Amino acid sequence: MPSRNELIERLEALEQQLRDLRREVIGEDSDPNARDFRALRFLKAFYDEPGQRILWDSATRAATEAGYDAAALAGFYTGTQPVLRSDGDWRVLTPAGKQWYEERAFMLLSRSE
Repeated sequence: MPSRNELIERLEALEQQLRDLRREVIGEDSDPNARDFRALRFLKAFYDEPGQRILWDSATRAATEAGYDAAALAGFYTGTQPVLRSDGDWRVLTPAGKQWYEERAFMLLSRSE
């Protein structure tokens, strides 16, 4: 059985491969709409919950499923108007995050009509 560190290294390598594949196949790094769509997928986990908050492990899982690594996830908590904040074990969508989510979701929905 591999050690915990070996498993973590393997997972990080798989995450990098997934990021590379996303970049090659759908060009997420260069297309602002794709970046917004990926962020919307991630932030939906918060938006749909009561109090717009989820436990830290669920936030990490949602970020990974959306294709974010730890460094990219940290970006949601920084800047002049961060979209997420920590509250103990909880990760919470900020008012700025809620506004960003609603604006982008509305724009994407209006384009599909």
